[in-house]
Amino acid sequence: MSGPALAERFAALAGAPEGAVRLGEAALWVAATEYPDLDVPAWLARLDVLGAAAARLVPRAAGAGEAAARLATLLFEQEGFRGNVDAYYDPRNSFLNDVLARRLGIPITLSVLCIDVAARAGVTVQGVGLPGHFVVRVVRGGAGRLLDPFHGGAALDEAACERLVQRALGRAVALEPAWLRPVSTREIVARMLANLKAIYAAGRDWPRALRIADGLVALLPEALAEVRDRGDVHARLGAPRAAIADWERYLRGAPDAPDAGAVRRRLRAARQSLAVLN
Repeated sequence: MSGPALAERFAALAGAPEGAVRLGEAALWVAATEYPDLDVPAWLARLDVLGAAAARLVPRAAGAGEAAARLATLLFEQEGFRGNVDAYYDPRNSFLNDVLARRLGIPITLSVLCIDVAARAGVTVQGVGLPGHFVVRVVRGGAGRLLDPFHGGAALDEAACERLVQRALGRAVALEPAWLRPVSTREIVARMLANLKAIYAAGRDWPRALRIADGLVALLPEALAEVRDRGDVHARLGAPRAAIADWERYLRGAPDAPDAGAVRRRLRAARQSLAVLN
């Protein structure tokens, strides 16, 4: 799948109603930024097989607690999926095909696995985007049960969620009710892309960072900070014209942003470099 085709898919997801795009498929689009020839239907079929197993294991009459426990048994005991504590920042943890093949992931990709597999079994599982640690909520019969896919599907209460956030942020915080709201497919994909963006920037892998930045700009057209950041990546790659276009777009939309002065200085420097080349 080419870069422009992927950008078109992310742009379509940006405007799609919730539920119009299968989460597993959207997550595989993220993987296609690294694997352009990825056979998305084949990997979706592997998710379907897991979904069929979940349908056999979870009784139709099961409440949220039993459904959650049985789903955790299937994925984390029988199938052996687990959090990659030894190489948390390995980009493969963010690619759903690699997660399926290696049985290793990070909180958000293991949560995507739970959500998509459960949906094939007729069980509603919602993503819950805690700061620094993604979890899920199994919903049945008007009740919900929180699970931590990264830690073997461990059951959570609000106090446990607060401890997870404190551990992730490295400081004491009080749990905010808004953190427990269900998040959309678009929000999940954006968070997956943001994780990769941070990993590639930390590794100064600017070509890969640019592919992710293109996806984020397509997925979040209203997020001008993503346009600004893509301009920074273009500059790192020695593409001043592309950087100028992004920074100009950012400043048109956010002329009074706190960092507008710094962006204007980068913009002037890029224009001056072009003038010298000309």
